[in-house]
Amino acid sequence: CALTSTSSAARYSPIRGVGDSLTNQMGMDLILASRGGVEPIIYELTAFCAALISGTTKNGRTPLHCLALSRSVQPTASVRIACSFLLQDVQLLYCADACGCLP
Repeated sequence: CALTSTSSAARYSPIRGVGDSLTNQMGMDLILASRGGVEPIIYELTAFCAALISGTTKNGRTPLHCLALSRSVQPTASVRIACSFLLQDVQLLYCADACGCLP
């Protein structure tokens, strides 16, 4: 997930498929939590707004992409989180990012 900029505007850029600015901010938080494998935050955000799971970054990556690309998440946690995402939106498995990569 190309989130290297430190400016707040870049950090909380709009997530496609999600409406208002608060939801956009929470969508980026879900991307970051997925990248780090922070299960409590992931579950809280998805319980509050399930549509966040289908959001994408500027390069087309979903939270499932970011989870799959993360090396910092323990394998068992990664499986639990991925199953949680897929139970809510199975189409995530078939969503390619801007490079054509599947999760």
